[in-house]
Amino acid sequence: MSNNNKIEYVKIHNIMVQRLIKSALQFVSVTLEFVKSHQENVKLKKEDAQLYIKEMLHSVLFLLYINKPSIEPQEFMSQRMLESFRRNYSDVLEKYKTHLPLRPPYSILLDLVVKIMEHDQEDEMILDCLWDLNEKMLISGMGNEEQMSANDFAFSSRVVSCCYFSEKSTDFKTRKYFGASVACKGKIQREVFIDVACVKTWHPKVAIGVVNASTGNETLQLPEYVYSTAYRMKSSNTTSCICYKAMPPCPRCLDIFPNIIFSPEALEVYNAKWEHGNCAECESVSNLLKAERDLEEAVAMPLSNNRINRRQQRLIENLRNTRFLLRSNLIYYDSA
Repeated sequence: MSNNNKIEYVKIHNIMVQRLIKSALQFVSVTLEFVKSHQENVKLKKEDAQLYIKEMLHSVLFLLYINKPSIEPQEFMSQRMLESFRRNYSDVLEKYKTHLPLRPPYSILLDLVVKIMEHDQEDEMILDCLWDLNEKMLISGMGNEEQMSANDFAFSSRVVSCCYFSEKSTDFKTRKYFGASVACKGKIQREVFIDVACVKTWHPKVAIGVVNASTGNETLQLPEYVYSTAYRMKSSNTTSCICYKAMPPCPRCLDIFPNIIFSPEALEVYNAKWEHGNCAECESVSNLLKAERDLEEAVAMPLSNNRINRRQQRLIENLRNTRFLLRSNLIYYDSA
C-alpha cells in the first residue's frame, strides 16, 4: 500500500478524524448561518461580517491542514460550498498553508457574538447566545458512540471568561471583556495557538506574564479591583443538553494573575495538567488592557529576559512537524 493510500485509509477508518471533519463542517456552517442572520443588524456591517468569515475560515482550514493526517478543504466541504468560498474568499484558500491565524476559531466566534450584542453586556446574554450556537454544533455519534457528542470540543472552547475593572471610590467601571480558552485538538495545535498568542496576538504585558508564570518568574500585577468570572461548558454524552456554570480559577490563573478578584473564589489547590496560556482569562485580560488605556498604563511591564523569543522558537519547531509551509519569517493572516 502506498503512503498516500495509507493516509486515505486512516482518514476513512479513523473515527477521530471523521469527527474532526464533521465538527469542522458544523462549525463553519453554524457560523455562516449566524452571520447571515445578523447581516441586517446595524451592529454588524457587511464589511465586518466578511472579515469575520474570512478569519474564521482561515483558522479552521489551518487547523485541519496541520492535523495528522492533514485534511484539505475538499475533504470536508461540499463542492458547492468550496466553489462559493473560491469566488468570495479566494485568498483564504491560498494562504492557510503559509499564513498563521492569530486566534482559534472559537475566539473569533466569541468576538463576533460580543460585537453583535455590545449593548447587552450581561454575562447571561452572551452565554445564552453561545449556548444556542453550541447546541447547533452538536454532531451525531458514530459507530458505538453515544447518540450525540458535544462537538468533541474540537472547535468549541470549554471555558469562557469575562473580566472588568471597577473602582468603587470613583464609581468608575469598564465594560466587560470576554475571552475563550484555547479550543483545538492535539498537543501541537494547542501549543501553536498559545505561542502565536504570546508572540503576536495578546497584549505584550499579558504575554510576558504568561511566559513568566510558566517559569516561576515575575508575575503580572494588575491594578486593584479587576474582577473575573469564568464559565465552564457542561454537556451530556447522552443528551443534547449544554449549559454554562461559573467556576473558580485554576492554579494557572492564580499564577499569572495573582491579584485579580475571582468569583467564585479559588478552591483548594489542585494539579492543573494544562500549560500556562490555555485559560480563557488570558484572552479576556488581554482584551481589557488593549481597550482601556488608563488601566493599561497602570500595569508595569514584567521583565521578559527574551522568553518570548523561546516561544517563537517552539512555534517554529512545532510547525516544522506539520505540513505548514514555513518561510524565512513567520507570516500572519490578515483578513482585511
